[in-house]
Amino acid sequence: MQYPLFDYYYNSRLTLDEIISDYLANFYHKKHGTNKSDKVRNKVLNSTKVAAIDSFSIQQRVVPNYMDFGSALNETMWFMFQSNETQALGVLIAASEWEKRINNIYHFGGAREVRDKAIRIFQKFSIYEKMSQSQFERMISM
Repeated sequence: MQYPLFDYYYNSRLTLDEIISDYLANFYHKKHGTNKSDKVRNKVLNSTKVAAIDSFSIQQRVVPNYMDFGSALNETMWFMFQSNETQALGVLIAASEWEKRINNIYHFGGAREVRDKAIRIFQKFSIYEKMSQSQFERMISM
């Protein structure tokens, strides 16, 4: 059966980094492979548009959301032509990196707030995955 990944992760107690690891291991790598996820990480880490979110966030004293990161990534031609799953991964990585670089210093929001704002990308793109009902229920009860 198909289940929405937003519900799958939102109702879990996983941290943002744990969500990224789970998404890669259980969903993304099966469709796109490990080389693609490495490429996504490198594109995010080297994006000047994503880095610009840092200064904006500091000036405005806000936690960016998935739309901020998604807009920054889509200013890079490479991301514009990628699948929803790849764009979602990019947003999750960008949010995680922002949390490490900016939020751990300035404390604009809690880890749960950053996580919840980032995983909304799954809802925006309506990303569903096949899994058993027991797998889904096990995750949302964690």
